[in-house]
Amino acid sequence: MTPKRRNVPLSTRGFAWGPRRVALDLSLRELSQLTGVNLGDLSRIESGRMVPTGEEYARVTAALDRVASEQGGEKATV
Repeated sequence: MTPKRRNVPLSTRGFAWGPRRVALDLSLRELSQLTGVNLGDLSRIESGRMVPTGEEYARVTAALDRVASEQGGEKATV
């Protein structure tokens, strides 16, 4: 008999982009304003309670790249 597979929800485990955002000294509110992504959604994604959509992830990483570039840093992968 084949064991049943459990559907395990995806999880970012809180590491979607939080450490990079903090390193760039951005608040969640500032990131929300830069990206147009709902503040509550950003909070849930960073805490690992929600998985970002592809569009949300792209918007946030693009904004983080822009801020890093403006601060004289380089692009960093998350």
